[in-house]
Order: sequence, then structure tokens, then C-alpha cells
Amino acid sequence: MSEINWIGLIPFLVVLLGTPGPAIISLLYSGINYGFKNSIPYFLGIVVGLFPNFLISAFSVGIFLDFSTIYSILKYAMLAYILYLAYKIAISRPLNADDDTKPLHFSQGVLLSVLNPKGYATALSAISQFSIVDSYLYSTALIMVIYVAIAFVLQGSWCFAGQYLKSLFSHPKWYMPVNITLAVMLILSVVMAYI
Repeated sequence: MSEINWIGLIPFLVVLLGTPGPAIISLLYSGINYGFKNSIPYFLGIVVGLFPNFLISAFSVGIFLDFSTIYSILKYAMLAYILYLAYKIAISRPLNADDDTKPLHFSQGVLLSVLNPKGYATALSAISQFSIVDSYLYSTALIMVIYVAIAFVLQGSWCFAGQYLKSLFSHPKWYMPVNITLAVMLILSVVMAYI
């Protein structure tokens, strides 16, 4: 049995999982607006959602792609959800102490991960580049563990950083431009997945 190329896999995943996509952009937004502590349920939902995302990539994406109707439904559901998130980010306003708005919750994080095209592209790339044919299940399971661990650290870091950027980005002069930029980046991250 061949060994997994850890020296290649880890930097590969750090780059793909650490660059902004729908999950990171929404976590940065949540950290800025609600702080890290209040964003933990959403963050954990995103991490938990990585498991079905990865498993679908590893074992059945090819099946879904063969059925164009199922694939189209999934694609449009994901697109609709990402556009909804982008809209909510773009129109949000700075929170006051008496605001009753709530941060995104656990199930929304899971849904984002399951519908995230960047997640599928990353998982498929990692599986195709680093899994071992002779021990596919074993190597893919190890890749998944590393994938989720790296995503946990990097995505959590983006959310945590958002908390400390709040003072800069919550200034009335910067709040709307920053939120609109984040919303546009969220949409572009989806568009880039299809290019």
C-alpha cells in the first residue's frame, strides 16, 4: 500500500480551505457582526456540514452528475441559498445594543456546507490528487479527517478575526461598503466555482 503524500496534501488543503469562499466570507461577516462566541453554533454547523459534503464528493458525485435533473436541482438550490445569504449581508446594518437580530444558526451552517460548490471542488480535488487506489476507503477517510481539521482551524480563524475587525468595519463610513464587498465576494466565489 502506498502512503498518502502528506507533504503535498497539507499545503494543498491549507490553500484551498483558507481562501475566501462562501463559508469563510459568511464566517467573517458573522464574526464582525456578532463576535466569535455568538457565531460558534453557525461555525460548528459549517464544520459538521463538511462531512456530508466530503462523503458525497468521495462516493456519489459521479452518480449525481449522471442525472442532470438532480444535479440541476442541487445547483439551483445552492445558488439560491448563496444569493439569499449575499442579500442578507448586503442589506444588514450595524447592530445596536438593543437590536434583536440573531446570528446565523447551526442548521444554516450545515446547509451552507452541504450546498457549497467550493467545498465540493476542494474535496474532489483532494480525493483525486491524494487518495490511493489500492486503499481508497482508508486513504479517503484519512484525507477527510485532515480536511475537516484544517477547515476547522482556518474557518474558525476567519470568524475569530472578524470579531477584532468589528471596530474598524462597524464605523458608519465603512460598514455598508464592507458588507456590499463581502456580499459581492460571496456571489463571485460561487461564479468562480462554475468557471
